[in-house]
Amino acid sequence: MNRDFLAEFENYLRVEKGLAANTIKAYAQDLQKLLKFSKTQGVELVNLGQEDIIRWSQDLLRCGLSPRSTGRALNATRGFFRFLLGDRIINSDPSEHLETPRSFKPLPRFLNKDEVERLLGAPDASTALGNRDRAMIETLYASGLRVSELIKLNMTQVNLRLGIVSCMGKEVRKELFLLDRALNQE
Repeated sequence: MNRDFLAEFENYLRVEKGLAANTIKAYAQDLQKLLKFSKTQGVELVNLGQEDIIRWSQDLLRCGLSPRSTGRALNATRGFFRFLLGDRIINSDPSEHLETPRSFKPLPRFLNKDEVERLLGAPDASTALGNRDRAMIETLYASGLRVSELIKLNMTQVNLRLGIVSCMGKEVRKELFLLDRALNQE
């Protein structure tokens, strides 16, 4: 009797690990790609070695799969081989020391001078809410605060006389010096 290790692994993910259906489906699709690769290599899936898995991941990248998706496929592969190791189907894990490809985040887009001026001019300065909104935009622009950090500020963290804002953000204490806009208008 031939065992369907992929089906057993899917059942393990569903029952014992409690993973979401979409995660299990994505892992199953990734492992089907690995199964197809193993067949083209003439090697049983459970007999793949580290070099085979490296070649497969390189093939995925060459075929246009993103580094992030290739990384997910390698995570599915690691989980699969750990499952096989835990069930004593294999003696060593060929995926143990594999590195996941790095996905590069695009650089943030920044505003040009005209866009900044339009943004600062957008609030209606003749109303109290407009003045508040403009002050918030200027504070964000001048300090580099995140919006979530700005909305959590309270008055004890703002020293208008010194032009300093103190806040905690991303586990780091920030002391931000805000320059009076009038100084920069000349």
